[in-house]
Amino acid sequence: MTELPRLHLHLLGPAGRPLGGLFDDVVGRLTAIERVHYEPDGSLLWSGRNWQIGGLIYDRAEIVQYVELQGTLPVDCWQRLICALAGPDRQVSVLRLQDQSLHDLQSFENSTWSQ
Repeated sequence: MTELPRLHLHLLGPAGRPLGGLFDDVVGRLTAIERVHYEPDGSLLWSGRNWQIGGLIYDRAEIVQYVELQGTLPVDCWQRLICALAGPDRQVSVLRLQDQSLHDLQSFENSTWSQ
């Protein structure tokens, strides 16, 4: 089995702006995923066999500003999580906290899960 990448990042809107979306809408999409545990303070945890990702949704005036995520997960689960957090258009950028580098979603996915 291939080792999963270790992630610690902020999920932001395009060009590092706020992610956007109503907090309650994001929570509704997130909690529709099986085995996602969500708490009213914005914390989340999702785990599967041999992987786990946790995080915190940060909002201001009910608009999601960014989401901090930390852990490991396979790319298909990552993509489900992104759809839940960012909505169907998936207009996001990723700030990798290890090196403070900002990426668009596609370049982040390609560099993180490339074969």
